[in-house]
Amino acid sequence: MATIPAGPKIAGFTFQFQRALYRLFSSEVNAVIGIETYDDVVELKYLQNGTVEAVFEQDKHSIKDSGQPFQDGSKNLWHTLHVWLENMPSMRKAYQHIRYCLVTNKAVPDAAFAQKLSLANKPDDIQDCITEIRQRATNAVGKESDSLKAVVEFSDQDLYFLISNLSLMDEYGTISGSEPREATIQLLQLPPDLETKGSDIYSSLLGLLVQLCQKAWLEKKPFWATKQPFTSRLQSEIAAHRKTRYVERDILSTKYQEFLKKDTASHFFLWQLQHLGLPDKYCDRALSHYWAFYAERVRLQAEGDVLPSAWDSRNSQLHQRWQMIADSTALKEAPGTQVEDLARKTLGETLDGNFTAKLGDHETTHPFFTSGNYHDLANQPRHAYFVYWHPRFATSNDDEKK
Repeated sequence: MATIPAGPKIAGFTFQFQRALYRLFSSEVNAVIGIETYDDVVELKYLQNGTVEAVFEQDKHSIKDSGQPFQDGSKNLWHTLHVWLENMPSMRKAYQHIRYCLVTNKAVPDAAFAQKLSLANKPDDIQDCITEIRQRATNAVGKESDSLKAVVEFSDQDLYFLISNLSLMDEYGTISGSEPREATIQLLQLPPDLETKGSDIYSSLLGLLVQLCQKAWLEKKPFWATKQPFTSRLQSEIAAHRKTRYVERDILSTKYQEFLKKDTASHFFLWQLQHLGLPDKYCDRALSHYWAFYAERVRLQAEGDVLPSAWDSRNSQLHQRWQMIADSTALKEAPGTQVEDLARKTLGETLDGNFTAKLGDHETTHPFFTSGNYHDLANQPRHAYFVYWHPRFATSNDDEKK
């Protein structure tokens, strides 16, 4: 079990993954994202002119009610600058363009030195920052000042390059100012019919990122990711969620229990089953399948993507199949076979769980969606596609046709 002190660390590590996923989907160029490579998150942008821009991102997440991670005297600020300065020579050799980003979920006050560093774009402003850094180092005392004193060991040229390419990205570092999860969901540009599925799809994408990252680390390799696997997963998720608009869900996902609790009707299809002497457990299960089918039909009809003609066609096909099974059973059995035995065999073959009927052009996978449909047809003696198991019930439909 995670302890309370571990909570902030886990939240911070999760923030890195969320930031990495946000960068993948917000990048407008061909990019590769790294986690825990040269920095918390690194984005390598392959520009059209053939050069590469490296963006080094240091993420600091806080769950505290007040304050922010990049305070003027904090180790978070000065240690980060020190690490960037140390790695600067090798990174400048490797990449033509470099940017440094301080990212936090908290709001950083305008008066903070981190804001001053971020806003220093003109030469005079940058030089003022360098001067202030050296003054701060002169006056610094205590263990917390070690990182600051290490920073001033570097030349003005190195400090100038760092400050001129540094930016502070507070309040989650997203364009909208919303947390990375919500900002990334907006970047997915889900179609209107799947907007309510945004959280589920995002969780799948984040899970993929964690899975790929873990695999690389277990193999003791640095983790770098392109956008392609995530766009493929996105399209798969869209297709999977849309499929539920055309075909049935698992029985436990339906709302059949709500209908079952309110059920006070004396169903004709149950009367038929009880007439054959079937046990209560079978009849109870049949009633569950009947209401599960009903619930899914209501949902699919409400979605509006399954045409009414598809339902009518399915009922017709189920009716024809039942008729063929009944005729075949009668032909196969020896003369004099009890009517009840024929009826049971017809029922058993018709409701064979290995058969699932299509709905329009779409395959279905759950047996209840077919057996429940048969129970529905067996419940409507006035329906054109009424089915029955014992001949005594055939007259209910025949009388209506006269």
